[in-house]
Amino acid sequence: MAQYRGVVQGGRGEASRLGHKTSGLQVEANGWDIGAEVSLSWNEEEQRDELSITINSGSNNNGLKIPIGTFALEDDHIEKVV
Repeated sequence: MAQYRGVVQGGRGEASRLGHKTSGLQVEANGWDIGAEVSLSWNEEEQRDELSITINSGSNNNGLKIPIGTFALEDDHIEKVV
């Protein structure tokens, strides 16, 4: 069974991909000048899933990246961990 599942909907319909603890799951959604990167990964030391979010400069790709943070579930609430 997969640890992660990603789904995208676009002009050609819906597609999905699975990720595991060893592979994680990386997703990008880009406009021309702005986009976002989301990464799900397994933190072996903490024994938990972690989600990282970064804003990027989109398909135009001028190199701009702004890390929003890394988040995890802590005691039934989402907490920023990095």
